[in-house]
Amino acid sequence: MVNSLEKFLSGPVSLPYPLDFTHRTLLRAGYITGVDPVVFDDGTQGPSHWAITDAGRLAYQQAKQEAKEKADQKRQQRFENKVAVASVLVGAVSFILGLLVEHYASLLNIITAFLH
Repeated sequence: MVNSLEKFLSGPVSLPYPLDFTHRTLLRAGYITGVDPVVFDDGTQGPSHWAITDAGRLAYQQAKQEAKEKADQKRQQRFENKVAVASVLVGAVSFILGLLVEHYASLLNIITAFLH
């Protein structure tokens, strides 16, 4: 919902009347306010444009910061998962190489006997 505020950052925005659910919610939360009052064809009064408030800017910045932190956490988790997989693979390869070195002579005899 707060991402809907992005279009208001560059200046006042004209919105269709009546406001849709998202924009009514932003208005109720105090994130946008009406500017340039006009009288509509049906005789009602209302703003011709809508602008972001200081509270809206703050909410937008906080939402962006939270999204950035969440993305950083996901990136860090992916890196940690890769490191964990690599450490398991290194351990497995080390174990297999250790077996080969320890039993090299007997493995060589088995392979030679099989080939003859």
